[in-house]
Amino acid sequence: MLLTRLNIDEVIDMSSGCRKRYTGERSSFISANNRDKHYHYSFKTDIPFTEEHTLVYNDDLGMKPLYASMGMMCLLDILAIGWIQRIFLEAKTYEVKYKLTKYLES
Repeated sequence: MLLTRLNIDEVIDMSSGCRKRYTGERSSFISANNRDKHYHYSFKTDIPFTEEHTLVYNDDLGMKPLYASMGMMCLLDILAIGWIQRIFLEAKTYEVKYKLTKYLES
């Protein structure tokens, strides 16, 4: 396989002690900082240094095809025909789904 579309599903899981501590810290943080009616609190479940969608290729099997190069993508996007590159990528590559779980313990 020369090219593979890697789709990483990131999951953050917590132990019961960690979840209890997180819930307590979150509620105390929100109660201490809730000063107006338009506040918004969010918790990002992102694993550092990972991208959800990545194109992976194998150097040992040959050079990266022209339809997978960044220069070709920019050129086709300027000409408003970037969809052609997407069709080639969809037709000539496989998608591999990978589930990455980060488990937090207290």
